[in-house]
Amino acid sequence: MKKVLLTIFFLLPRIISCFLLLILFLFAFDAFNQSGTFFERLVDFLFQLIPFALGLILFIVSTTREWAGSGFVLIGILYQFFTFTDRPITSFSERVPLSIAFYSLAIMWMIHYIFTRLYKQGDIHGI
Repeated sequence: MKKVLLTIFFLLPRIISCFLLLILFLFAFDAFNQSGTFFERLVDFLFQLIPFALGLILFIVSTTREWAGSGFVLIGILYQFFTFTDRPITSFSERVPLSIAFYSLAIMWMIHYIFTRLYKQGDIHGI
């Protein structure tokens, strides 16, 4: 039972990171639903992919260095900045939950990092 809990605890931040990055990637396609030329929409699409690209790099680094997972706070802030610049204030309630999810993910990565450090040092003797 301990092995199963440790495996779930180990994989949970990674799985949630993958889902949130997938959501960011899919939200970037929203740029093609607006009016304008194809080139303008493509530029908007690439502009909205910046948080996804940074999040992907951060995820790759975080899989080996858990402390880097706290950088998902930066991804949440960037997501808010890049999506709120051209949207009316009424869309604030639509975009905040995803940012909060990234903040929560950063907290999960930090809890995982602290737990593994304490476990390796012998301060935690099991679950």
